[in-house]
Amino acid sequence: MYLPKCRRCNLPIEKQAVSSFDGQLKGKYHKDCFNCHTCQKPFPDEGFYVFDGKPLCTYHYHEANDSLRAAVSCGQPIEGPYAVTHAGK
Repeated sequence: MYLPKCRRCNLPIEKQAVSSFDGQLKGKYHKDCFNCHTCQKPFPDEGFYVFDGKPLCTYHYHEANDSLRAAVSCGQPIEGPYAVTHAGK
């Protein structure tokens, strides 16, 4: 019997797997192996990005996509519409 292999650990997936319906995310993952491809941290709110067929957290997606515009106060990426405020910060 053929079992798909996890894209992270390369071991067979015997039970439930994480995959995408739209085909953007390449391969399948064990639930515990499904995390950011770069930093290996789990996705805190089940939200993630796909870049080059790999799951990424917000920060590493913007870093890979060269769209990183970090907030001065916390260093986290700024997404969506935003305004420049006092002294450009």
